[in-house]
Amino acid sequence: MHRSIFDRAAFAALCLFVASIPVEKVIEVPGLGTISRIAGLLCAALGLIAIAVSRRIRRPGIALVVSTVWVFWIYASQYWTLSADGTAERIGTHAQLLLIAMLLWQFCTSQAHVRALAMAYAAGIAYSGGNTVYRWLTGAGQVYYQRFAVEGFDPNDLALTLALGIPLLYWLSLTASSRKAAWMWRALIGVAAFNIFLTASRGGVLALATALLFVPWTFRALGRTDRVLLSLGALAVAAALVAMVPATSWQRIATLGKEAKEGTLNSRTVIWSAGLEAFTERPVTGVGAGAFPESIRGTMGRPRDWAPVAHNTFLSILVETGLVGFAIFLLLMATLCWQIARMPWMEARLWIVLLAVWTVGVSALSWEHRKPTWLLFAMLPAHAAAVSARRVRVPAYEFNSSDDEVLVTA
Repeated sequence: MHRSIFDRAAFAALCLFVASIPVEKVIEVPGLGTISRIAGLLCAALGLIAIAVSRRIRRPGIALVVSTVWVFWIYASQYWTLSADGTAERIGTHAQLLLIAMLLWQFCTSQAHVRALAMAYAAGIAYSGGNTVYRWLTGAGQVYYQRFAVEGFDPNDLALTLALGIPLLYWLSLTASSRKAAWMWRALIGVAAFNIFLTASRGGVLALATALLFVPWTFRALGRTDRVLLSLGALAVAAALVAMVPATSWQRIATLGKEAKEGTLNSRTVIWSAGLEAFTERPVTGVGAGAFPESIRGTMGRPRDWAPVAHNTFLSILVETGLVGFAIFLLLMATLCWQIARMPWMEARLWIVLLAVWTVGVSALSWEHRKPTWLLFAMLPAHAAAVSARRVRVPAYEFNSSDDEVLVTA
């Protein structure tokens, strides 16, 4: 399909938006907001202009349809919510993320586009990682005691954001056009891993371990020399982590096993119990999107300075949207898995690992309304369509009388 200058501009804005995700609130323009917000607005504006000019909309894939249904259910929850303000905010967030997902589906139509988005995310990781290391070296980046993160990020959120980038970085290295480029992406994996340890996030380390499974699982794609060099590089990174990561980070990470067996995971298990109790009161429709803090108020009270979130995405969805919303979300996950099953072995393993990393990470975070989640759920169908697309005529989706062809999923 011919891509106009408007299409290319819209896709460039998408890349800028993806690059802004790992830095989120680091860069802020006075009067306009964060770089992420600016990129999102630019992406929406240019995307809608490109669609209006071309008068063509790509046939939506099944994952996008299910995502839309899920957002409509979230919208409907305003009629029975326990927190009108919380639900209104969540509706606005999900509507914006759904629009970005639609635009990504519209303009990401090839393997090259997927690589460009992955490289944009990698650029964000490079900036975020360098900023975190700088804050660690200068002692200015402690979010909590001896836990470091880029400005504006919770350490746990940063750790998972970086862990999600590691399979993408290694996939970029495997599909790089030169050995020099391949090792550049692999070096960035070491930077991301070091930053995850600086956050001292126990869940982040588990997500990192899951992400690194992609390396041995695709070992057959490497030549003998690269296998040896990669093994030596892994040993060098491990030695650097032992030597450079603060002792306080190792001490906190080492408490994972004991905390899981005997503790409350920083009060998470207490919150989960309260959430399950709230679920039993409204099991079908839920308490309303964004109303989790209000739903457990009777059990846990309401702290003055913060609102207790579910710290588990699946529980959050179950409590807030009920069995109906949870079933729609599970259908979305099943749709994504079905699309993975139709992909070539390399790409299929990439997305299996990415979804596994996400699942591990969000088991202790409320990420159903976060940008990385929606990026994954939008990129996966686009990638699946790109590697299995065929050219067909779809006149029903043309707004003019031309006979141009459009890409649809095979």
